Amino acid sequence: MAAKKVSNQINHINKSNSVLIVSGRQAAKIYELRQGRIVADPAITIENPKYSDHEGFNMRRGKGTVYGTASAHESKDDGVVTDFLHQLEKEAKTLQQSRDFDAVYLFAPSECFQTVKNALPQNWVKKIQFEYRGNFTKFAPDRLLEKITIKSENQKNSRRIDLKPEPRKILKRKKVKQSGRS
Repeated sequence: MAAKKVSNQINHINKSNSVLIVSGRQAAKIYELRQGRIVADPAITIENPKYSDHEGFNMRRGKGTVYGTASAHESKDDGVVTDFLHQLEKEAKTLQQSRDFDAVYLFAPSECFQTVKNALPQNWVKKIQFEYRGNFTKFAPDRLLEKITIKSENQKNSRRIDLKPEPRKILKRKKVKQSGRS
């Protein structure tokens, strides 16, 4: 994919070299954000194995009755996901060796978020700015950048006061009571 220019509205991303990792369970896309341009690296996709026929189909029977059936070609999801994670890890390491990034943005489904995060180099894990849970593999990079912008603006606008656990609990209770009064 040719380099695509990032809109000027996203100033904080224009200034830094970043990487967007958009992952599903068996597919991932990595976008590099450099000097105000988006460059897509080749997508990583591992397909489910296809079986030509019912190889390994077993039926247990005796004395005129069938006791049970089994199939040896049940879905090998764990193997496919493991292959995908190895491929993602390999791609991330080669990208890390070739360039240095200031920030990492991770998009992955909740059920495999931690495993995807563990497949990334430790250097990248430390640089993760925002984490998004959900399957965003079909989203265009512009839409992903919008999500990053919205989240960073919300973070800037929110007033966060670091409190000890007890006062935080009390304030949380007051908010719940006030919203319940309506």
